[in-house]
Amino acid sequence: AALDLAVKKYTMNLEIDKAAEVQNHLKIFQTLIGFDEKIAEYDRGIRQKPDFYENYYLRGVIYFEKNEPFNAIPDCTQAIRLKPDHADSYLTRGYSYETLNEYDKAISDYGETIRLRPDDHHAYDLRASLLCVKSEYDKALADGNQAIRLKPSKAEYYETRGSIYFGKKDYTKAISDYTKTIKLKPDYADAYLLRGIAYRFSDNYAAASRDYTLFIRSNPVSISKLARAYFLRADALRKLGSITKYKADLEKAKELRSRAKQ
Repeated sequence: AALDLAVKKYTMNLEIDKAAEVQNHLKIFQTLIGFDEKIAEYDRGIRQKPDFYENYYLRGVIYFEKNEPFNAIPDCTQAIRLKPDHADSYLTRGYSYETLNEYDKAISDYGETIRLRPDDHHAYDLRASLLCVKSEYDKALADGNQAIRLKPSKAEYYETRGSIYFGKKDYTKAISDYTKTIKLKPDYADAYLLRGIAYRFSDNYAAASRDYTLFIRSNPVSISKLARAYFLRADALRKLGSITKYKADLEKAKELRSRAKQ
């Protein structure tokens, strides 16, 4: 799950209007084959120019995309040694630490990214997410607010802040932020599931059930998430007194959970 989150956020970062360097990297990342060839290419570059930071950085990026964060980290570290002000090396190393659940190191690297690039809204969002995971909600909220101030049109940033408010048990504000996420990105299915859970904790089971239904209708790829949605909707239906529908959803949830374990 941590890897999926990091890859998702990494891809999101490439959508940000940034330097041509990152846009050029995107052309590489969109290709799902050829990782070993790219690594070999940077290997040759490093042998020819062992003091050129970019080859280490780019090889680290490829290792990350190849799901080898443990190899990405030393390459990014070497790139930082050669060019201490290279923000993207810190950012990529942060992603890598995050996938390995080394959250403190990731938070530190996102902080260095922010120090070097104070307007990097994505780095604020990344750090906010991990601070939220660590239940450091006030610090997380400060970062979440800053990410939104810098990029108010980014739907995912409201999702992050909504989850922070949820952690603070401020369900009204969580619902508001998840709603903003949905308005900005109506096809973002996870926001419906998250808002449904926030409604559930607000004892609004009818609204929760509606959101779970919207999530289910989105045909999510993750069977485990779909199973969870059926379990949650079953609970809401039970609270609403719809026992027949509750039993049907419960059986469906059990079936999906069994499939997810196979």
